[in-house]
Amino acid sequence: MTATQVFLRFVKSEFTNVDGSINVKKLAFWRSELRENNISSFQVGNKRYRISKNFVDLYLSSFNYTLNGFIRHFFNHSSNGVYGYYLYGFTESSIEEYLSKKWRIFLNQHINESDCFRKKWAVDKKFNFTWKD
Repeated sequence: MTATQVFLRFVKSEFTNVDGSINVKKLAFWRSELRENNISSFQVGNKRYRISKNFVDLYLSSFNYTLNGFIRHFFNHSSNGVYGYYLYGFTESSIEEYLSKKWRIFLNQHINESDCFRKKWAVDKKFNFTWKD
């Protein structure tokens, strides 16, 4: 599983309620965030385009970051944060801390420790993550 797939599973867990139903407001927020975020898309004129199916992997390898710290970088490249802060009920810095903590918990619960999600990425090295059952 790629880092992008791990991230998209986290996003899905964020807009899915405990009973399996979809929280429509959170779904709308995350869809908008993925569409408008500078990491996951780019703009030409009035049209937005997705960079790649592996946008997280490309971003991490380009800047030598860890998957563990990715969520903070993602929100630092956000142009749509105000709605998210309103939706979650936190201030700007608090929502980043809150989602960063949830991201780390998510990684610890669902990704095998041997997959090295705390190691820095390099251009020539590819990481493959496995899901805990």
